[in-house]
Amino acid sequence: MARLANEKGVAILAIGSTDLTHYGPNYGFVRKGVGSSALKWVKNENDRGFIDCALRMDTKGLIRHAEENDSACSAGAAASAMVTCMTMGAEKGSLIDYYTSYDIMPDESFVGYAGIIY
Repeated sequence: MARLANEKGVAILAIGSTDLTHYGPNYGFVRKGVGSSALKWVKNENDRGFIDCALRMDTKGLIRHAEENDSACSAGAAASAMVTCMTMGAEKGSLIDYYTSYDIMPDESFVGYAGIIY
């Protein structure tokens, strides 16, 4: 689609959606226990690793990080949008915002979210 759009001079919008780390007892993922240290690990290491790959437009690293760290549930959708944007000429991503559901409603189980634009 991106190649065809480039050939025709048409602007397109590519959207790829995935939640980030699903952490806590509700998700059966408590690699770092519970509490503030677990929240810090998710934010500063697990989700951050996935986000850093997305910002660098490292599609292989993005998929690998998600598979090895359970840092995203639909990394393929994000990678697909990223490749489309790369084909359209994007060279890097910009992080719009990041937060977890814990930031909105604190609980032992929470999910990470990031907005990235290319």
